[in-house]
Amino acid sequence: MRKNGRTAAGAQRWKCPECDAGMVAPSVNARRLGQLEGFVAWLRGGHSLEEQGRSFRRHTAWCWQVEPLIDQPPSKRRVLMTDGTYIAHNHCLLVLMDGDTGEVAKCRWRARDDRRL
Repeated sequence: MRKNGRTAAGAQRWKCPECDAGMVAPSVNARRLGQLEGFVAWLRGGHSLEEQGRSFRRHTAWCWQVEPLIDQPPSKRRVLMTDGTYIAHNHCLLVLMDGDTGEVAKCRWRARDDRRL
């Protein structure tokens, strides 16, 4: 097979020089994208992996190796302050905030004020 132009959608066309048979190979990227979208939908859904079947597990096994890109904060904070506020029934809301701007960086509910975010 040798390259023989592209389709209107941009896929590579192939042609056999001996028998003039032509074909368009399916895009690996499009297939992988579909598998990744199915995997993410499964992650967000409430089904177990056993409910999906062996073919789903086999086709999406590579998805476990994908590391998500997590955006970093736009600026580094020089001063961080933490404070715990008790609510009813010994619940504590710990808040980590920027000391310069007062912007909340992180918050977490805790059973007590142990200052571990």
